[in-house]
Amino acid sequence: MKKDYTTQYPSGLVMDILQFIPSQASYQAQAAHYITKFFETNELTTQQECDEHASSISDQPVSPTTIQGQNSYTVVAADGSMLIQFRPPNCPIDIPGLDNARTTYGRRFVPACVFRESWRGLFVYAMDGVQASWTNRPISPDVRQIYQSYDSRLAALTDTLPPKFYSKLNTARNQLWRIFDPSHPIVLNHPGLTDTNIHVDPTTGRITGVMDWSNPSLGPFGLSIWGVDVALGIQSINEWHWHPDHIELRRQFWETLSGAAGPLGDDQVSTAKVARAVGIFLTFGYCNGVPVEDDDSRLVYLDALLGVE
Repeated sequence: MKKDYTTQYPSGLVMDILQFIPSQASYQAQAAHYITKFFETNELTTQQECDEHASSISDQPVSPTTIQGQNSYTVVAADGSMLIQFRPPNCPIDIPGLDNARTTYGRRFVPACVFRESWRGLFVYAMDGVQASWTNRPISPDVRQIYQSYDSRLAALTDTLPPKFYSKLNTARNQLWRIFDPSHPIVLNHPGLTDTNIHVDPTTGRITGVMDWSNPSLGPFGLSIWGVDVALGIQSINEWHWHPDHIELRRQFWETLSGAAGPLGDDQVSTAKVARAVGIFLTFGYCNGVPVEDDDSRLVYLDALLGVE
């Protein structure tokens, strides 16, 4: 039976949310745009020269990856075993942070990455494929410093966000202490668990790897759980559209998480949801380190993600 991906709205309007899923051609067009901008900004080399240099590193032909970042140019070797990434010096990869992520989560989710050289005004990195085991080793951070950073960043949002967010922002600030309780784990969080950074086996649906670990950060568990919600919806220009089964799928996520990590009690799940709200504000309340303004598209994410639990 064919799955129904339509959403019924109170007005009676029925909409197929699949119309908002980007096509392969859309991703390719976006990648081409980012590549053009990258080489317009970094004029000491060309795309062809980068491809040739990457080919000499991998000893095989290379091609641009389907997904490109705004501050890098990435190619993949023909056999898929290696990625070569070129980045400007003002946007380096945090290699120690990436090593921490690899130590914590293993090769299954975090690729090995090494700085190769400085070449033609760019930093060159080589990364392997993502596969193998889970390790999950503990790390000891400066919890007080992290708490103070979160509190000041949340406080700054009270001057920029629209009033409709004040209630949940104040709740997040007032309950911030809960996610720093010694009973709540501190982990290495991925900064952007979006669909473009999660690789999935199309035949099984299983996650095969998580990319873009350029700036992982230590913090309370749950800060990145909003990635689940992003996977359960689609943003159009200025609206958010949920998958018809998002409530049930979210319930199954929390049930599965509770069983795999515990079992977790109601208070532990509640604390993780506080961390989720804090993570949403810190991720979508800011753009390049600056609080967002009233007309920023990130407000669509804030409105949608804070409206569900």
